[in-house]
Amino acid sequence: MEIVAFSVDGRLYGLDAQHVNRVIENIKIFSAPFMPKCHMGLLFYRGELYDVIDVGLLFNQKISVKDSHSRIILMKWDRNKLAIIPDVVTGLVWIDDKAIHRGASTSHGQTIDLITPESLWSRLLKLNYGPGKIS
Repeated sequence: MEIVAFSVDGRLYGLDAQHVNRVIENIKIFSAPFMPKCHMGLLFYRGELYDVIDVGLLFNQKISVKDSHSRIILMKWDRNKLAIIPDVVTGLVWIDDKAIHRGASTSHGQTIDLITPESLWSRLLKLNYGPGKIS
């Protein structure tokens, strides 16, 4: 199985390559009001609108990758679209289909945590939206 590998705070993660539409660089992101801290905004790419997520903040890291990003992973699955910004996009990695599980190892002996677009989406849906408490 081919996966797109990326790192967040020194930890290696992977997405099934079939869900990755493309990896793009340096594109304008438009902010959106009343969104969670990890939601950086929206981007419009080739006729499609993507929510842009800082995965460092989504994974509860203290440091945002926002200032250092250069690559954005565009994902599409079912009827959903999501863009994520990791610390580093490592590239394509091959993992044996029989050994697919959380914490799978690559051919180079690295441990990689496999995640699904649905798990990212589910995590996003649990976050608080809106202006917060109104006094």
